[in-house]
Amino acid sequence: MNKIFLILMVLVPCMANAQSVQVYKESIAQYRDGYKMSLLKGEDSLSATDTGYLRFYDADPKYRVRASFEQVSGAAPFRLETKHGRIGPQVREYGIVYFNMNGATITLHVYRIVTRPKFRILARFIKNTDEEIVLFIPFTDRTNNRETFLGGRYLDVSAAGLMSNNVVIDFNKACNWHTAYEMGYPYIVLPSVPDRMSPMEVNQTRLHPDQPLAQIATIQANDIPIEIKAGEKIFGHNPGY
Repeated sequence: MNKIFLILMVLVPCMANAQSVQVYKESIAQYRDGYKMSLLKGEDSLSATDTGYLRFYDADPKYRVRASFEQVSGAAPFRLETKHGRIGPQVREYGIVYFNMNGATITLHVYRIVTRPKFRILARFIKNTDEEIVLFIPFTDRTNNRETFLGGRYLDVSAAGLMSNNVVIDFNKACNWHTAYEMGYPYIVLPSVPDRMSPMEVNQTRLHPDQPLAQIATIQANDIPIEIKAGEKIFGHNPGY
């Protein structure tokens, strides 16, 4: 009888964990279905045939992590640049998330879109930035230009999610820039940020536009030094529609 009890003590948690993982994978599948639908709406939308070329990594819970969030106030708006020097959307830094994953300590900057972009950059179509807070986390990692889009990817995030006591960063929801599907549209280049500075120092630095950025040691923002084998892969078809 004791042996049966011990076996059950081992099996029940394992079965519960397997069931939990399965439920999570189903939730990611539903999220991706909604993502595909968003690509069919608005300007520069994909066709239903094109969505058949979207490719993703298998959902993996290890790429879903809890994080700390620090909001940044008073940051000046600026325009993101694109690969060929064209002007991208106007954004403002909204905050910073911190977390550990696969042995690496990672810091990512969260940006808010200030004005409606002249061309579509996110999967969801933005009608009016005055009506909603549009936040995203752009990032690059060591899978770019091999398994994932060379221009990096992004995460959609919500203000409510960041302000909660349970901030979750889920790379299984990572998406390609919309320009990954468009012929002739350059991808966004991530901005540079001051190196080896605390979030307070970063904020203070950006409040002094009279100081040339060249005088400050900088690094590319949101460049993750490990492989993020989660989320969307390279589009499986030549871009353009």
